[in-house]
Amino acid sequence: MVKFDLDKELDDLLCPNMFKSGLRYYISSNNISINNKKEFEKIIKEYANLKIGG
Repeated sequence: MVKFDLDKELDDLLCPNMFKSGLRYYISSNNISINNKKEFEKIIKEYANLKIGG
C-alpha cells in the first residue's frame, strides 16, 4: 500500500498558502494521521469550518 504523501497533497491544493500552513499545523498539532485522499478531504472540510477568533 502506498503511504499518503501529505506534503504533495498540500502543495497541489488550490488555496492560499496561509490556509495550507494553518491546515498543516492543525494536522500536526492534533496528531491526525491521514491514510488516503478521502480522509484528507474530510480534514480540509473540518478545518475550513472551524470558528477561529472572535
